[in-house]
This record gives sequence, C-alpha cells and structure tokens, in this order.
Amino acid sequence: MRSQRLTVWCCCALIAAAAGPAAAWDVYANSRDGTAIPDVNKLDPNDLSDASCWQAAAANLLAAGGWGIGANQQDARSRAKHVYARLSNAWGTGAPGNVGNAMTWWLQNHGRNNASTDYDPNNSYTNVNMALRTLNCPDYRALLNGLGFQTPKYAAVLWRVDDDTNHWLTLVGGDYEQCDQITNSKQSVWHDSDRTNGGTPDDVYTSAFPPDATWDLFDYVVTDADEYDQLCLGLIVTGVQLAEYHVGRCCDPAGGGVALFCESGDKADDYDDPAFESDYVLRIDNEFDPNRQKQISLLIDYAGPANLAVEQQIYLLDDKNVHHDPLITHGPDDTQLLFEWLLDYQPAEERVVFPDDKYRTLVLDLLNGDDVVGWELTSYCVPEPMTLAFLLSGGVVLGVRRRKARR
Repeated sequence: MRSQRLTVWCCCALIAAAAGPAAAWDVYANSRDGTAIPDVNKLDPNDLSDASCWQAAAANLLAAGGWGIGANQQDARSRAKHVYARLSNAWGTGAPGNVGNAMTWWLQNHGRNNASTDYDPNNSYTNVNMALRTLNCPDYRALLNGLGFQTPKYAAVLWRVDDDTNHWLTLVGGDYEQCDQITNSKQSVWHDSDRTNGGTPDDVYTSAFPPDATWDLFDYVVTDADEYDQLCLGLIVTGVQLAEYHVGRCCDPAGGGVALFCESGDKADDYDDPAFESDYVLRIDNEFDPNRQKQISLLIDYAGPANLAVEQQIYLLDDKNVHHDPLITHGPDDTQLLFEWLLDYQPAEERVVFPDDKYRTLVLDLLNGDDVVGWELTSYCVPEPMTLAFLLSGGVVLGVRRRKARR
C-alpha cells in the first residue's frame, strides 16, 4: 500500500545534463499567459537542509495555470515566485511534502479565499490529479499529451534518488517514445529547483525505460519515477458563493498526513465551525430563516476518475431530517464532481452524508478506492421566489410613486 502522505525528502545540488533550446521538441508547453512555464529555484540550492522542491514545483504549476495574482504579479515567472513565498512562509523549507497537496492547500487558502490578495474566483484551473505509483512509458506519453492540449495539464514528477531521498521536477515537454518499440533515446525537458542552469530554465535529460518498463532518466542521478501530480482545467462555483461562505478540506502538504479545514467568506465567523459528527456525516450550522432559499455546492477533487456508483450515494439532510439528493455536474474525465442542492428555506443546520470516511481522512489509497484529494463546500442564501417577486413589485411601485412626487 502506498500513499502520498509518506515522508518525501527533496535532494539538493544534483548533477544535471546540459540544457537545450526550446525548439525542436514534440511537445513544449507554455503557461496560460503565453510565457514559459516558470522555474522557481530554492533560495539556496546548495543548502542540503532545504527540501522545498515540492513547493517550487507546486508554484510552477499554479502560476502556469494563472494563479498567484496577489501583489499585482503580471507574468507567470513572478507569480510563481510569489506562490513559492506563500508556501515556504506557511510550511518552512526544511519539511518534506507533496505537490498535489500543496496545490490543493494553496487553492483553498488563497486562490479560492475571498480574504486573500490571490483570490481569483474566475480561474478554472482547479483540478488536481495524482498518480501514486511507479510510472512507465505510457505514463510519460500521457503526460506529454496533457501538456500538448490547448489548455495544458501542467505536471510535476517525483523521482527517487535513493531509499531516503526523492526529488520533484516540473515537466515542460519532450519527445515521444514509442512504447511498443522502446529506443531509450528520447529527451524530456524539465525545470529543476536545484539548478539555475546558466540563465536558461530548461534542463534536458534522456528518458529511459529498462526491461522492467519503469521510467528512468539516463543522465540524471535519479532512478524510478514514483508519482506524478497535475493541475488541470476543472469546475468552479460562483464568486457569490465563495464570498458568502466557503469551507475547504485538504491534507497537510508538508507530509504530516493530517486533514485540515479552512474557512473563508463573509459568513464564516458567524456560525460554529463545520465538524464531522461521525466518520461519514459533516454538520454545517446556520441561522434558521424561512424566507430565504439556500443554495449549497460541494466540489470534490479526485486523484483520478471517480467511482460514480459510490459518489452518487452522497446526499444532504436538513434540520427536519429530510433527505435531499443532489444535482451532479461532471468535470473532465470525472476527476471532479460538483454536487448542488437548492432548499426552499435556510435550515438551522444541514448535514452532508458521505458513503465512507475517505472524505474526512483524505488518506489516499487508490487500490482500495480512497481517492479524494480534497473538497470545497460553499453556500449562498437568496430570497425565495415569492419573496423576491414581492420585493421587485414593491420596488416598481415605489419607483412610480417617487416619479409622481417629482412631477
């Protein structure tokens, strides 16, 4: 059994091959703004205690996807440095960590938090995918395919250095290998937080697939590729909902394996914090209001395609214990699902009932179906239709009376 919650150390000052130009690759991806995918470097690549390669890779992917607008950062490179600073200030540079968890944490605490200067409710790069296994030739081709999309799937790969040390690299492009007739001569292009590379960000290594079919790099001091994480186009909820009430749950990105709540929105401090009443039941407190409708959205991010037979078992209970089934919107490849409910009043509390405890623990064990990377719940109260119609008609009458008075 393998989980990304295991301790992951980054190596420093690794020996690398010469860089090459960005010209002649089968695939070479850019950021959303058309500039190069960033290459954040550690503050001191020679500092062996600095294990922040996971933060640098996460910052590269987030900034390539358009995140990190705080402090008026105008291009992907400056945005990546800004995101890296956020992550390192929050988690330090000496702790091990994971790229997928770091991106999820940053999105919930900054990109989707209306109190953050990095808040951007319209950015739809919200989908974090994770493959927690030793990678092979088809995985390499799939990652290149993803980078080649019009809206790229930005990717980082975890490489094993030895039994105690691993290192995250950002994949930028490369040449396709024919997996049915492997040549062990195709080059791949990377951005490495341990190297400045004489002013160019590109590090070029030869991908190799020995008889066991695992993905290696011939000319770099790493062996197997042990995981990839991607940031992809996904689903969003409206900024109105995020601004009123937003609660996220993600995993500690620094390797601790602890699931965390984060709250934001104008109503976040008005009620008790959300809590799991049991392994499967999440309670959200409100203030009872019979004259307002309640819209609730639950956006769940999965490491890979969701098991729809399981996910369709999610439902909501209001304060009268009435069962409400959701409207479900499917994200790309079913790696995200959006569950939505509309109640005809605001209950004093509601409960989201999950089919098992993977939504609480966020422990990834894909072989056993534990595949939830994180989730976000938002809610928004609106006047119910009759009340809204009454208010609108009152506004029209009032406006007529004011116009008559001015005559």
